[in-house]
Amino acid sequence: MSDMQGQQPFEQNKQVDRPGMIGASWWRDSRKEERIAATGRREALRNMLVAGGGLTVITASLSVFGVGCCDDDDEGVEYKMDDRSSLDVQKEYGWNFGSVEQKLTFDGTVKAAFDKGSLARMPTELSPSNAVYKPFYTPTLFQSPTALPRKRIEGQSPTTPLADALTPTLTPSMKTAYGQGNGLANLFKGKKAATAVIIDLPGPDAVAMAAGAASVLDPVFTFDNWPHPAGVVKAHMTLAAAAYYQPLFAKVRAARGSDALPAFVLDRDRLAAYADETKQFDNRYVAKLPPADQLTKMGIKRVLYVVPKAEARLVEIDDLNADFVAYEKAGIDVKMVAATDFQPNPSAKVEPAERAKLEEDDAWPPYYYGGDDGSDDGFWGDYGWSDVGGGADGHSPRNVSNTKSYSPSSRSTMFSSTSMAGGTTTKTSTGAGFATTAVAVALGTGAVLGARHAASKWGGSSRGKSGTTRSGSFGRSGGRTSGG
Repeated sequence: MSDMQGQQPFEQNKQVDRPGMIGASWWRDSRKEERIAATGRREALRNMLVAGGGLTVITASLSVFGVGCCDDDDEGVEYKMDDRSSLDVQKEYGWNFGSVEQKLTFDGTVKAAFDKGSLARMPTELSPSNAVYKPFYTPTLFQSPTALPRKRIEGQSPTTPLADALTPTLTPSMKTAYGQGNGLANLFKGKKAATAVIIDLPGPDAVAMAAGAASVLDPVFTFDNWPHPAGVVKAHMTLAAAAYYQPLFAKVRAARGSDALPAFVLDRDRLAAYADETKQFDNRYVAKLPPADQLTKMGIKRVLYVVPKAEARLVEIDDLNADFVAYEKAGIDVKMVAATDFQPNPSAKVEPAERAKLEEDDAWPPYYYGGDDGSDDGFWGDYGWSDVGGGADGHSPRNVSNTKSYSPSSRSTMFSSTSMAGGTTTKTSTGAGFATTAVAVALGTGAVLGARHAASKWGGSSRGKSGTTRSGSFGRSGGRTSGG
């Protein structure tokens, strides 16, 4: 104790509330002498001003002494930019991390009462009814409405759950997709088709088609992202569609047969173009489908890939190429059908009770392959799967596209690599920068300070597309970190 006599006792003379400095008392202590020295330099500069040096002398002297223009309370935290998994960042710091002031926009109409409490049941009520399909179900999107951040950054993290901002939505294209889903389901009624359906439409329409087919096909959703106000993928619209159809999914799930064939549901916008990381949040993801051996174990012999419409070039989305090629090699026949091949027929011969039900479900007129209620059996013969249907009552469909001529072939994508010896293609990682967001990380403590796309709010430094970073200074406006 004798060696401390005459020294001032240690005390914390101010509370620092900037992120990255919370709990970092050792770092504050290490800079105490530097701040004292800086104060001395400022005092010397004030004396220079009194001596008549004026503003020009002060400016030059500040440069010489290396003193910032702000007082201690405006002192920033040095940081670097770091790429993190976008989904992990949202789970840690909140669904709208960095964009808490930006609102979600829902384009559509709401036609039913909405119980927000039902959102907590969404992961269960929209899960497959057949236990065999559950390992391939991705509930990520449906878990987002009620999730709360594990840590909060003041001004960067939400104060309310996503459920408070969610609005069930029905759009005109969803109504069409629902009817097309009815038409798709008609193909499989009473059939032992040994077929897995893959619905690859824009998110809301994919949900609507799955809803239209849900009485016959078992939906297996694969939405592996969360909504974000600045999101590249408009996942909030997909979630809003799921909220609209949730009561229907829950109802038919209980009534659907345990032998229902699977319909894997994808969001076609999952790989949306991404251009400006300073304004956009990269919530993209890669589709996850069962490997070929698992489909074979399910007894699947065919895959029917549903796309919005026929294109000049019949090709699957890039992240599916390796899967489809593997299916073909395993003896699983993969073919494509356009959703637009299912068309309404208001003059179809439908029993009065069935018509009343379709009208009640807002699904009138009924949709059929080729728009003809007599061509459903013809579909199977048209696709070369006559062992399933295509009997005497069926006829070759008219008014349909050429999608049945599609066949997958190995090609190079950002998701694949090719073996030079065997010429085979397999899915690999997407490479650096995919589905990541840049965050500011304090150099002193490693704490996350804020999101790159919100950098304009706190003066963040720029970050090049090459992935290189350079340090900056994070001011008090960045907020406060809390939580464990």
